[in-house]
Order: sequence, then C-alpha cells, then structure tokens
Amino acid sequence: GTTVDDPAAFTKTFVQQAFDLYDAIGREAAVAFYNTPESIHGQWYVFILDEEGNTVAHPTRPDFIGTSPSVRRDVNGKPYGLQIVAAPAEGAWVDYVFENPDTGELQRKNTWVVRRDGLVFGSGWYEPGTTVDDPAAFTKTFVQQALDLYDAIGREAAVAFYNTPESVHGQWYVFISDADDVSIAHATVPANVGRRADDIVGPNAFPAGRLVADGAADDGAWVRYTYVNPATGAVESKHSWVVRYDGLVFGSGWYEPGPAKEDAPAYTRALVDQAIHLAEVSGRERAIAYYNLPASVDGPWYVFVIDADGAIVAQPTQPELVGTDAGALTDVNGKAFGRELAAADGDGAWVDYVFENPDTGELQRKNTWVVRSGGLIFGSGWYEPAADAGDAPAAPGAGTGLAPEAASFPVFAPLLVLLALALALAGLGLRRTARRQA
Repeated sequence: GTTVDDPAAFTKTFVQQAFDLYDAIGREAAVAFYNTPESIHGQWYVFILDEEGNTVAHPTRPDFIGTSPSVRRDVNGKPYGLQIVAAPAEGAWVDYVFENPDTGELQRKNTWVVRRDGLVFGSGWYEPGTTVDDPAAFTKTFVQQALDLYDAIGREAAVAFYNTPESVHGQWYVFISDADDVSIAHATVPANVGRRADDIVGPNAFPAGRLVADGAADDGAWVRYTYVNPATGAVESKHSWVVRYDGLVFGSGWYEPGPAKEDAPAYTRALVDQAIHLAEVSGRERAIAYYNLPASVDGPWYVFVIDADGAIVAQPTQPELVGTDAGALTDVNGKAFGRELAAADGDGAWVDYVFENPDTGELQRKNTWVVRSGGLIFGSGWYEPAADAGDAPAAPGAGTGLAPEAASFPVFAPLLVLLALALALAGLGLRRTARRQA
C-alpha cells in the first residue's frame, strides 16, 4: 500500500480508510473513533463535518466540535473553511496554514476533502510552505490560494471576499479585474473598483492598471511599477504576480522602498528601467504616449525616448523637440552630446551636458543614463550646478541648453554684437564731426 513517503497518496488512502470504517461500523461509531487520540497517525488525522457543515469529529482540536469551518481563516487571512465546506463528491485539495499536531508548528497543510452521504471527510499532511521571508514565492502562493478559493466557492463569493479588509495580509492583498479589464476587487483601494485598467494609475500618472492588464498571462507573469504600500502608506516599488484565469485577472504583490532620490544615479537608472519594462509589456506606442505627458515628469526627472532613426519621439518638458534629430544636438558650450545619446547600447552609458532643469528653469549640468532596448533609446537624468553653465550664452530658441549642432556658432554672438555697436558709434561720431567742419 501507500506510505508516508508519498504524502498525497497516503492522505487519500487515509480518507478512504475512514470511508471503509464508516461503512463497516456506522456513522455514530465512526464519528466517535475519529474523536479519539488513537485515530491520529503522526501528522495525519481525520476530521468530519455533518450535513449542516458543522464539525462533528476532530481529534486534535476538540474545541472545533459543533462549529463550522466556514468562518475560519488561516494566519494569512485565507478563508479555507469555505473550500472545505464546499467539498465535492469527487474530492478536492485545499491548502492553508495550520498547526501540525506532530510538531506544534504552524505549517502549510495540504488537505484532501470528500463529500460522502452528506458528510465531509478530510485529512492532510504538512510541509514548511512559503513565508513572507521569500516574498516572491509567498506572492505566487497568495495568488494561487485566490484561484483555489474562486474554484471552490465561485466568482461572486470570491470577489466579495477580496473586497473585504479581512482578505488583506500585511502588504499583500489580491486584486481582480474582469474580461473587460474593469476592476472588480481591490480591498485596499475600493475606489478602484469599477474603473477600467487605463484609469488606474500610480504616482506621476504611471499606467499601472494598463501594465497589469497587458502583462497578465495564463501561466502568470511579473510586472513592476510604483504604488502605495497599504502597510506603510508610502509610495514604493511593487512587484506583482498576475495571472489570467477563467477570463479574469488575479494579482498580488510585494513592496520594497527602491532607490531614493538622494541616490540620484540609482533613482535615474530605476526610472529608465521602468520605462523599458513598460515598453516591453504594454508596447512601444503606449510607452511613448505616456512619456510625452507632462504628468510623467517627476521634479527634475523625466524620460525621453529616441527611435531607431535617431529621432526624438518622447520629450515631455520640450515637446517642440519631438521629431528632431537627437544626433545633431549640442549644448550651450558646443558639446555635441546628441551623438553620445544616439550611440547608446544595451549596456547603457552615462552622458553629461548642460541643459535646462525643468524643476528650476536654470541651465545646469545634466547627468543622463541612456539604454538601447527594443529598437528604442530610453534616457533620464539628474541635474547639478555647472560652473560653466552660468557664464555660457544661451543657444538660439528657448534657452534650454539644447541646440542643433549647425547653430553652435552663437557662442561668439555677444562679441559680434559689441563689435557692430562700436562700429555704429564710431560712424555716428564721424558724421557729427563732418557736420561741424562743414
């Protein structure tokens, strides 16, 4: 027969033995036996529910007798009892966190439940399972539990549960959207319910909802964006596991602070990485459209995009540059930095030049990180005071520090103006002298 070395098979056999005993000695005697310590085999024991869903046998938790597991949740907030009560005749697996009677530890329990003669028989085995110390694995488990609950109790009840505060576990919660990408469950931001994916945005109007909808896959996929952490109230980087299942999208994720603006190089690289991720998941056109929005500007930070032909296709602070040749750009000191931007490769590169800080309107030294990805070049940067920017004359145009390479000669314009003025004054003096002599 089966052994504990194959715990899933052993569990099914253990439940079948309970059926056999029930058939042999009757309901009353079987229920009595499965309330005794003698019925326990290591971590295995049988529990039984009656027709009303109330517990009538439980040898390790006699305090459960007479109560319904339908109201029980595990330490992660999962309403596992609803799945147990809904057990079908063909049997089903239910997993949740419960105390292992063999060790006294809280562990993941894998329970096989079967409905027989109006009763529910169940038993299971334990394993360490995932914890919040491994947030990626815990997130996947959290979403899988939502899928299992959906299968067990149906769409309406599952959606209702994931709209309650009880479904939230620290920073983890499950969000759900329907086949039209409309949010139908969001326990931490109820205002999102009823909104389309395009209307759910993060800080700086980042299209978080669209990213989730575009990234969701049948086998699951990771998407990254910034969002409010319900456990801290802070805007942080969120890593969400999103699964498209039965026409719906289920997702959950964990947060981390991410680079602070005080670490300007790291923050800049993170912004560029986020832009590349948006283009990879939602497509280049959506990414370009977003990074042309003024709302995408974050103080002195913004993302610009250059296409494969070297044309600027996104520039939210100076839209007049869209469509121009990035490679022909120079700063007010005559540096042809556009060539360096256009030469970016997949490893990324830093380029510095003088440019207008959109947060202050001043010409400052800009340190820009540029990366080529998917046929586009993505860049962003931060500013610092530039000693050579204050004395440098403004380039033609808006004084942005950006000018076509062919127009770099205006560095000498003030000298030409002074020379012309001197000649004019000299000419005026000669004419006046001539009139006095006449």
